[in-house]
Amino acid sequence: MNYFIARPLLLLLLAAFAAGASTAPMDSGLTNEQLFELALEAQSHREYDRMLDNLHIAAQGGHRGAQELLGVVLLQGQQLFGPQVARDPCAARIWLTRAAEQGSEIGRLHRNLLNRQRAELRC
Repeated sequence: MNYFIARPLLLLLLAAFAAGASTAPMDSGLTNEQLFELALEAQSHREYDRMLDNLHIAAQGGHRGAQELLGVVLLQGQQLFGPQVARDPCAARIWLTRAAEQGSEIGRLHRNLLNRQRAELRC
């Protein structure tokens, strides 16, 4: 795996465990932290649909680690996660920006890299 991909993913996982728990939508009964943990578990079992579902809910609930990972997942898409995960750099930018606004260094670095793209490739 490329060093520039592997290192941010490792930092992302470390940061995720340092992130605090916050409450998820009332109907799930799970915290955003629990949903994020379920997403990581789904990722380890290569259940990418379930991973994306849990990441979206936790990220929408403001979980910084979920926002970071969702951004990276959407940025890499099929390259790392197979055909189940479509690459969506525009959505990735949104989630990485939200994470950066919460103080995420991972979000800030990835957002800045996306902003360096040629103008015709930007969202």
